[in-house]
Amino acid sequence: MEEAAAAAKAEAEAAAKAEAEAAAVASLSLQEPEPPPLPRGEILTVKLSEVEGAQVGGAVHILALGESVVGDARWLMPCPRSGGEQTLTLRDGFCGRRTVTRGALAGRTYEFWVERLEALNEMALHGGPLWVGRELKAVAGLVSQGARVVGRRPGQPSTPAALWAALAARCGSTTRVNNANAWCGLLHPSVQGLLDAAAAPPQPTRQRSLAELAGEAAAIGSRAGGLRELRADGSQLRLIGSLASEAFLAAMKAISPTEPEFVFEQLLKRKEFQLTWLPEELRSGLSKVCCCSTRLLPPPSPPSPPPPSLPPP
Repeated sequence: MEEAAAAAKAEAEAAAKAEAEAAAVASLSLQEPEPPPLPRGEILTVKLSEVEGAQVGGAVHILALGESVVGDARWLMPCPRSGGEQTLTLRDGFCGRRTVTRGALAGRTYEFWVERLEALNEMALHGGPLWVGRELKAVAGLVSQGARVVGRRPGQPSTPAALWAALAARCGSTTRVNNANAWCGLLHPSVQGLLDAAAAPPQPTRQRSLAELAGEAAAIGSRAGGLRELRADGSQLRLIGSLASEAFLAAMKAISPTEPEFVFEQLLKRKEFQLTWLPEELRSGLSKVCCCSTRLLPPPSPPSPPPPSLPPP
């Protein structure tokens, strides 16, 4: 009797343990998969809930800004929610990542990017932007990359809407992404500002006058008893060298704004400048260069003698 009771008790404990393990597995299956870790060098993360009226949750991580495509209007797209009055300039290599938080695709993580379209049989579209994406999964601490998915229908330009429709179809889902621009981050003002700043022409730097440079350099070394008392490898001496270089270039451009290098070349030829400003080793090297440049060419070789004439027959 005791043996039967012990066996029944052990069987009951084993059944309870198996039921608990099954319940734990079921609870884990209902949880959303953990998104893959972001790579280093992330540029910007935006929350789509911050966009008023977007009705989209989650975040978009901008991983790369890409390179500009100059002189191709196909890389311009209407800026979302601007009524067609503004444009966004797409960039070759623009890349982002999004983990979906709601709907049939909830828990899935996607990476998307823009590249040049290679379609020699469609020259009107060849070289334009192509939206591409893939699904990412975290498996045992590693990132598994899904198949490459292209967001374009034959004969039509590529769009974010076509990309997300293709990504959903790849997962066997018939869900429709109503705001594909938001899923790519293009609806967020911070992403729009980032693309606008990248597309803006660089502002020309204003050349400072000699008086401005002298004013910045005046305070350097004043408390240490002069420039020679500064630390040899210190930042203040490096700043002095930078200011001196900028001031020297300004002086050369004051003589000839278009040919400052030629002005410096003439300055190097003056003996007074060489003796005052150049160390002896530089002066000797400069004289050798001048001598070599003025050395006469060797005399030409004498002409070859004419061949001997043949005797008459």
